[in-house]
Amino acid sequence: MRRLLLCMLLLIASPLHAAERLNVVASFSILGDFVRNVGGDRVNVTTLVGPDSDVHVYTPAPSDAKRITDARLVIVNGLGLEGWLPRLVQSSGSKAMVVTASAGIAPHKLGSGADPHAWQSVPNAKIYVTDIANALAAADPDDAEVFRTQAKAYLEKLETLDREVREAVAKIPPDRRKVISTHDAFGYFAAEYGIQFIAPLGVSTETEPSARDIAAIIGQIKA
Repeated sequence: MRRLLLCMLLLIASPLHAAERLNVVASFSILGDFVRNVGGDRVNVTTLVGPDSDVHVYTPAPSDAKRITDARLVIVNGLGLEGWLPRLVQSSGSKAMVVTASAGIAPHKLGSGADPHAWQSVPNAKIYVTDIANALAAADPDDAEVFRTQAKAYLEKLETLDREVREAVAKIPPDRRKVISTHDAFGYFAAEYGIQFIAPLGVSTETEPSARDIAAIIGQIKA
């Protein structure tokens, strides 16, 4: 009898009987952070491109295809950022739903393309979070209320962050609101908060600055 009770307790405690977490793949680390804040302990999040890697020029590994195969959701930025990802999803044979977290954002146009770095504006980040919360709720209706509650708490933190950024920028004289950056990835931040960014590289790190670009940036730094 004692052995039977022990077996039953082990079976109940088995991971097979634990609440199944939603497997989510995020294309890069910032989206992974958004998903973790909304999903909490109800999701398993895998990030393809880590914080020390460059999503523009990332080369997927075979293990990435396996991660996507095992996922229920694949969260992507869109706006042309992950040009390598559609081929990866197709080659994996995955039936995961691909969710574009930037859906609903009016992109900044750069020539014929779009600036993909929309999350740099905190109001845009709130749209990302809302899109992700809706996707998680649709994929796992049983935990939908949990996702909505956690998303609400995170959106409140983002609202506080937005207010703090505006207050910090307001303390800087308008003619001093200039930043030198290597990569022109802050167009949405610049437009939202009234800061000028100067960079030798364009919106994609695949570009190479010319000697003229370097000379111009040196002159601007000196000025």
